[in-house]
Formats: sequence, C-alpha cells, structure tokens
Amino acid sequence: MSKLYQVSNNDFQRFLNNVVTPLFPDGLTVFDTNGQYLDSTGTIFGEKSKSISLFFNYTQQNKNVFLLPSSIKI
Repeated sequence: MSKLYQVSNNDFQRFLNNVVTPLFPDGLTVFDTNGQYLDSTGTIFGEKSKSISLFFNYTQQNKNVFLLPSSIKI
C-alpha cells in the first residue's frame, strides 16, 4: 500500500480523541484488522486497517450524529 494513504498511529489516536470519543462518550473499541481490495488490473492488495465498534444509547442526539432516516429502527 502506498504511504500516501497511510495514517500514523499518532494521527489516528488524535482523531479518536478529538472527533470520535466526544461524539460517542459511552465508549468504543478499536480493532486492528486486515483488509484487501481488488484493483482495476485484477490484483488483490492487502492492507492494515482499523475497525471501530461504537457503544451508545439510542437518543435523538445520537440519531442526529448518524443522520439515520426515521424508517430505520435500531
């Protein structure tokens, strides 16, 4: 994977601290994962990635954060 698309651990942690955690103060869990994609030539590329599992109460404020249509029930 090109360094152009890599995010440093410090930048990711800063993003979690300054953006994600204030929006979801009830908690979250970060998983180190391995992703892959198929490019236009048919080559499969693997890449390190992160997944975030969010914990939150289903309130109007959180609904607005997600911008869920009212037809979607959680």
